[in-house]
Amino acid sequence: RLWPDTARVSQAGRLSIGGCDVEGLCDAYATPLYILDEETFRASCRTYVSSLAARYPGPGGVYYSGKSLFNTTVARWAHEAGLGIDAASAGEVHVALKAGVPGRRLHLHGNAKPREELEFAARNEIGAVVVDNLDELRLVGEVGRTLECDMSVLLRIAPGVGAATHPHIQTGLDAAKFGLSVDHLPRAVEVLRSATRLRLVGLHFHIGSQIFDLAAYAEAVDVLLDARAMLADALGQMPEQLSPGGGLAIPYTSDEPDTDIDAFVKVVAEATLAGCARRSMPLPRLVLEPGRSISGRAAVAAYTVISRKDMGEAAALGGGPAGYVHLDGGMA
Repeated sequence: RLWPDTARVSQAGRLSIGGCDVEGLCDAYATPLYILDEETFRASCRTYVSSLAARYPGPGGVYYSGKSLFNTTVARWAHEAGLGIDAASAGEVHVALKAGVPGRRLHLHGNAKPREELEFAARNEIGAVVVDNLDELRLVGEVGRTLECDMSVLLRIAPGVGAATHPHIQTGLDAAKFGLSVDHLPRAVEVLRSATRLRLVGLHFHIGSQIFDLAAYAEAVDVLLDARAMLADALGQMPEQLSPGGGLAIPYTSDEPDTDIDAFVKVVAEATLAGCARRSMPLPRLVLEPGRSISGRAAVAAYTVISRKDMGEAAALGGGPAGYVHLDGGMA
């Protein structure tokens, strides 16, 4: 469960992935070497698509988060599996376009997008820009007015919900560096009303990374549905999309729980369905943005051992490690 689906160890103790002998790959291509298993990657994509279709009766979509692992081949695999692409930079947009992904199937993320990046997105007819703050919302409006094109945006909301993960990767709290707090929404409404080329298509949140405990997702969805209702009243139009981001954890060691894609989808879908029913609200287009839960287990890094250092008596006296294994992977 930590390794790709196709990983095998022969009776002779040799590891293969996708039917390829790993030691032979290292001999052919040198190390450090990243090996990506296509079957595992595509299978995780399919699980997300099928789970969302089974769990959520409204419209939906899955967008692969390119920042977890990205190149033209990965972009093509995700696109062929029916996924859009969550791009975190103009560079990732360029890679996706080169792989044949249409601009309308891309979302541009990032909390510090330069004007040039937004103009690049506009010229390539990107599906939506995920706006992080009020300054950026104004800038996107200026770009749309200058280029005379409508700019579709999702507002990234900081829902004030703390995910059960390391504090450095909790991104949903009010004090987080990402997203608008709910208190700032009235000011966002002012910008949206005054901008002639801004089109609010939805709301987004991301509460953190490497999350095993899924309860926080349901809490954050409720906050976003309240924000959706407020924006509908203020603007006279209901935002169409709701995106709870990604962040689903994967195990890196054998004592950590399995990744359960269907459980994640179930929690988010049920929270959205129940929340909309309580508010007599039409169902949004539910957009998921998984990253490492698709790419993490599909990828293996292979290194060569350069040297070993036995700490001997020093380790025994100081309680430190018995020794070190030095690899050809930088500081790894």
